[in-house]
Amino acid sequence: MSPHRFPRRRTLTALALVALLVTSGCLAAVQGNMTADEIGEKIEQKHAQIESVQGTQVVTYDAPNRTRTVTKNVVEIPNESLSRTEYVGDSDQADDVRVSNESTTWRYDASENTATRYDTAGGTSLTGYNYSRLVSNLQEDYALTHRGTETVAGRETHVVEFTATGNETVTTNGTLWVDTEYWYPIKQRSTMTYDGETRTTTVTFRNVTFNADVDRDAFRYDPPADATVEDYSTNDYTYEKYDSRSAAAEDAGFDLPDPSMPGEFSFANASVMHNDEQTSVTMTYTNGSAGITLRKYTTHSTRNGSSIDGATEVQLDGTTGWYQTNDHWSTLVWNCDDHRYTVYSDADLQKDDVVAIANSTGCR
Repeated sequence: MSPHRFPRRRTLTALALVALLVTSGCLAAVQGNMTADEIGEKIEQKHAQIESVQGTQVVTYDAPNRTRTVTKNVVEIPNESLSRTEYVGDSDQADDVRVSNESTTWRYDASENTATRYDTAGGTSLTGYNYSRLVSNLQEDYALTHRGTETVAGRETHVVEFTATGNETVTTNGTLWVDTEYWYPIKQRSTMTYDGETRTTTVTFRNVTFNADVDRDAFRYDPPADATVEDYSTNDYTYEKYDSRSAAAEDAGFDLPDPSMPGEFSFANASVMHNDEQTSVTMTYTNGSAGITLRKYTTHSTRNGSSIDGATEVQLDGTTGWYQTNDHWSTLVWNCDDHRYTVYSDADLQKDDVVAIANSTGCR
């Protein structure tokens, strides 16, 4: 095993795990004598019957020396990829808004009074997971236990515990509370242990309602009259890809770093995007099967990575970064003056490797 790799992570999203439980037959005991195929057919039918979901979602992140809670009101029409999220409470995202419809996604940052509009390229599907691979991983890595039923947010749920087996660098254990009527995750709790530190994420729906009438105007958004509006529609930016850092730097108009990468990764290309408000450069490094990207872009925002759900603070050389990881990727964000930097990788890098990339990048 390369010194820059570790066994794959075990964190799973709630929807992925629900699908795994069903398609692998692990919930057969829950439904008596029903077979896995019958359960799979039932969950498909139930999801098709979900015309809308709305409620309040409370997300709590517990990490060493840090606890963060975010509350948001959510309304969705899943089959049409329509959603609206309004952040409430006293977190640093209070009054932020996210709205997606068939053509546009809006992100409103209340602290900056900035609204960003994006063209929507298709919707997000609940069936977008590679189920065959995930089922194989689940059967190999987790012990599943049905703990009966429990009422959550006024709804009856199946309580399913998942426990990682084996002795890996990163382990994730947790519990799902799955609605018995619509097979929708009402609550989930996952605990990840890595390098002697434990982090727990708990997501709970409150006042959840299925198939209520929804005013479709909720999926249209008009930003405040005094907000700064940034439009990232496809007609408002230019994009070029380059085979060298020097050519990309010339186009971008600012210096680019030459970071130290794990030994098997080498520079592949760099892309430069310009719009009216921002210039960004994304440099891609690959080992042939996985990638690492380093993005540098201009920003006038004072918000740092602490607003990223589940991110933890890390000390870099001369600044502070914010690190986040799950079973598919890891990322590290930091600011330097008028530029923001992001390291992103779908490779199995250790946290120390990602931090080393950031330190070798610095503020260049």
